[in-house]
Amino acid sequence: MGGREACGLLIGRTGLVWTHWTASVQLPNRAADPDAFELDPGAWVAATEVARRCGLSVLGFWHTHRGAAVPSARDTEAAWPGSLHAIASRSGAVRFYRRA
Repeated sequence: MGGREACGLLIGRTGLVWTHWTASVQLPNRAADPDAFELDPGAWVAATEVARRCGLSVLGFWHTHRGAAVPSARDTEAAWPGSLHAIASRSGAVRFYRRA
């Protein structure tokens, strides 16, 4: 996880009442702040197209924290409503959440 946050997409399938997370795809982080993330738009589009060709879709986003796997105020504010979000910490803890 180094000195910058890593980030990417959560890929999988959804049904009426279920979500099946299949893969995590790491994308370049374009954020200037080492404690923030900004997905590279071109890589995001390319990964989305590959997922669709495989019959999958983007379920949401993931990123790392140097500290605890707890959403920051910035994470909560920027979270896309309805999308799955995951934060991984250096200790290996992972927390999933959705913004209503």
